[in-house]
Amino acid sequence: HAGDGPGGGVGEAQAGERGQGVQGGGGAVPGQEEGAELRARPREVLGVQKGLGARAEEGGLVPPQGRARAQALLDTKDFAGASEQLRALLLAGHGNAATLNTLAKIARLRFAYADARAIARVSMAADLRAQGVEAPFLAARNAASTIAGPRDIWPFVRAAALSIATKPDTVTFCTMTLEQYDDYADPAPLADLLERTVALDGSLTDRRAQALIALNQAERAVEVVEHMLEAPDAPKQKLAVVYSQALSFMDDLTGARRASGAALALGENALSVREALRLCVLEGDYARGLALLTHAQECKIELGDMLPRKMYFGARMIGEALKMFVEIPHKAPLQAHFRDKYYDCTDPEAQAAGGLLVLPIFGPGDELRFASIYNLLPDILPHKSFTLGCEPRLHALFARSFPRIPFVSIKRLRFDRLDLADYNTLPGSDLIGVLDNRGMAALREADQVALVTDFLHKALPDYDAFPGAAYLTPDADGARAWSAQLPKGPLVGLSWRSSLTTHSRNEHYLTVEELAPLFAIPGVTFVNLQYDDCAEELAWVEAR
Repeated sequence: HAGDGPGGGVGEAQAGERGQGVQGGGGAVPGQEEGAELRARPREVLGVQKGLGARAEEGGLVPPQGRARAQALLDTKDFAGASEQLRALLLAGHGNAATLNTLAKIARLRFAYADARAIARVSMAADLRAQGVEAPFLAARNAASTIAGPRDIWPFVRAAALSIATKPDTVTFCTMTLEQYDDYADPAPLADLLERTVALDGSLTDRRAQALIALNQAERAVEVVEHMLEAPDAPKQKLAVVYSQALSFMDDLTGARRASGAALALGENALSVREALRLCVLEGDYARGLALLTHAQECKIELGDMLPRKMYFGARMIGEALKMFVEIPHKAPLQAHFRDKYYDCTDPEAQAAGGLLVLPIFGPGDELRFASIYNLLPDILPHKSFTLGCEPRLHALFARSFPRIPFVSIKRLRFDRLDLADYNTLPGSDLIGVLDNRGMAALREADQVALVTDFLHKALPDYDAFPGAAYLTPDADGARAWSAQLPKGPLVGLSWRSSLTTHSRNEHYLTVEELAPLFAIPGVTFVNLQYDDCAEELAWVEAR
């Protein structure tokens, strides 16, 4: 039942109180005992019958306008209103997987992870088919968010195994989650167990093929797709795209290009164009990619922000590339939660008011890169004053480098464990990638808020706009100490990948072999700044 104000909503539970039951506003709602019963016996407590969702859908009993109203309210972050709409559908007998899954998502947005998992279990009991296949992943995702000790690992593993069984391409999320809790259990054998779920799955589906790609088994993914293509009713365009992806991860770019071309021939849409652009980036064919991008934009094909940005960077269209940052997905929830405060500099009717809080985004490396415009912001921003958020580990560096700019430390959650005590004042869990409690306090005091990426294209519209000067000031004592230890002459630090490596992220990074030409430059000392296990790669470099 939907409560009012922060903390209210479907499956409300106080942050940090794992599984305290469904609480909230007025009306007959389960209390703590009933909440525990709900999690233990969801089908019996709610009276959900297996297949109920399927029968309701087939009978045309679910009013689409009710769902549409709930989604509209959810889009504006009115969790209580959206919950009330969905509750009305349930009370009217329209309980099905789609409704329950949305309720689970709302509970997650309210940090009620245990309740979100319980609702997902109800959804699975109602209908494991059709939209119901989303529920196992929702259950696994929320089981991950409730891990508080070693005893919670196996419940997550069980939920993860079911998620992978129904949606094999969730295997990467599940195995990466285990790595976050390596102090509770050795992740290697558990990850191997989950990966074997995919290996033992004999089904022929595109999701399984994508899971095999994620597990670096592209050859097996190719076999799955080739078998599927033999069926007369096979989804040929989707399979052609997966085929292209698998071949590209086998370094067969010629074959991937043929498969991608077949997908384009079956229809120009987001699926086929995005894959074609991805291959253009891998091959460095920016002329073809730019022509394809321009055509897709003329046809109003939605491509997201990343691939167009890569294409513009490759074509040396720096202003256009940086402008794509205004479309990053992190911006939408921030705008929705704070629509009266968000300052959108791309809106010609936007009015500056008072003080502005400028929030960083992405990882520390990106933040260091974006800091190159900090000295330019006073000339760009029309506000009376502004404050910049920053990663806590960078606060001393930035305060020293930009003494006229006030900074507030904000711990943005990316791939780390969630400590609810640092985020329990946020209006939604979809903000933990941009805010914590300190950032939320600063936002309340500010008149307006924006992401730093909104201003990149304004600060650097072309290559001539780059100042070409150092903008970071080292600690003087630290510089002297290191200077005494390091050799004289030019020093170049190298870090060639993120600590988070997946099949899809790896294409953003270099291998040490690809850096080899740099090592031939005379008179330069290279310093290893790679922060994960790279002993074998260093041995390869030293052997040269």
